[in-house]
Amino acid sequence: MIHIIDERTDDILAVLSEADFYNDEHFEDLKGVETFKFFMPANHTKAGFLTSRRRIVIPGEDGEFKEFILTEPYLINNTKEFYTMGSFVDLRK
Repeated sequence: MIHIIDERTDDILAVLSEADFYNDEHFEDLKGVETFKFFMPANHTKAGFLTSRRRIVIPGEDGEFKEFILTEPYLINNTKEFYTMGSFVDLRK
């Protein structure tokens, strides 16, 4: 499940169930930087909520929640590809 959060108001704009997206991958490198990527059909009704700098929240492995910031989505054929970085990376800047 992915919660899509407005970057200005912190309101939940939409919730994606596991049927809405596919090929999701969560990575953490040796420096502790986390990334998350996933795909969904470009014509999905909730795809319009996923714009650059939008925040998403996913459940972690231990029951905690992890927040990520969406980079620019990529459109490949009829599929949107979304890449995100852990939100704490912005705090480091």
